[in-house]
Amino acid sequence: MKVKIDNVTFDYGNGVRIFENFFFENKSSLVLFKGRSGCGKTTLLNLLFGTLKPSKGEIKFSIKNPKKYMITQDIGLFPWLTGTENILLNKNLTKKDITSHSLYFLVEEHIEKKCFEMSFGQRRKVELLRAFLSQSDFYLFDEPLNFIDKDSRKLISDYIKELSKERLVIITSHYEEEIRDFGGEVYEFGDIFPIERLENVKIN
Repeated sequence: MKVKIDNVTFDYGNGVRIFENFFFENKSSLVLFKGRSGCGKTTLLNLLFGTLKPSKGEIKFSIKNPKKYMITQDIGLFPWLTGTENILLNKNLTKKDITSHSLYFLVEEHIEKKCFEMSFGQRRKVELLRAFLSQSDFYLFDEPLNFIDKDSRKLISDYIKELSKERLVIITSHYEEEIRDFGGEVYEFGDIFPIERLENVKIN
């Protein structure tokens, strides 16, 4: 699947343009954007997901109305529900779908707890499992491995790499080690907003 950002301009209405006449088209199905906090990575994901709309230009996809799934830096689970109950809000899923997933063992010990009883890392694992079960065409992950323990990070990053063989995955991160683990097509934002400073970075 391809996504094309065509001549996009965007600002939050305060006169500061975060993107101006920005063009991007993915070359592979696993894309990583790196850069410091505040450089525009999250804004870009929100534009791709559709939460934000460009003030000029357009974003095109190679398939019509792709099914998108986005994980933000905030934990997007209802705290008064268990992990299982949060996942089963997707009526297309069953409990068997959850327990038969290859990464279920990462959440097995805590998935029946209320989410407010879980650690940040436990909640993030549940949220990632929910994303993987969604069978989406296009995944956007904003710092997806935040709060995750080292052993689980490797398992999850390997799963995401496999997922990207069949789906488009775009990830943001500012951790060099995480970026090296993922591989893929890597771009770096400048330290400040002008996105024309985005350049391709090869990670060996």
